[in-house]
Amino acid sequence: MTVNCASVPEHLLEAEFFGYENGAFTGADRAGRMGKLELAHGGTLFLDEIGDMALQLQAKLLRVIEGKEFFRVGGTKPIQVDIRIISATNAPLEELIGKKHFGRSCTTGSRSSRCKSRPCEPARTTSCCWPTPSSSS
Repeated sequence: MTVNCASVPEHLLEAEFFGYENGAFTGADRAGRMGKLELAHGGTLFLDEIGDMALQLQAKLLRVIEGKEFFRVGGTKPIQVDIRIISATNAPLEELIGKKHFGRSCTTGSRSSRCKSRPCEPARTTSCCWPTPSSSS
C-alpha cells in the first residue's frame, strides 16, 4: 500500500493514516473508516515524499513504529498493527532536520538506512532522418 505524503492535504493526513471513528469530525463517514496503517496490517506501507510530512504527524507515526499500536481519530480503543514502513523522499533531509522541518528520530535507529542515488541522466536521443518520399513524374 502506498501513500504519497505530498499529494494528501496536511489536515487530512492523520485521518488517512489512522482512520477515524463515527462522529470524529464534520463530514466524516457515519460508519467511520479504517486508515492506511490498519489496512496495511501484516504487510508493508510505502510513504512517498515523507519529507513533506508535518513534524506532529511524524511523531505520531514514530509512536506506531515503536509501540505497534495507535488510536483512530476520535477513538478510545487501541488498534494493534504489525507493519513494515518504507519511506522515500527527494528532499535534502539533513537540511530539513537542521531547519526543524523533519525529526531526526525518524532517521535514526537500527532499522533505518539511507540510500543515496545518482540523479537520473537525461535520455539519450538520436535523430533519424527518414528519406522524404519523392514524387514520380
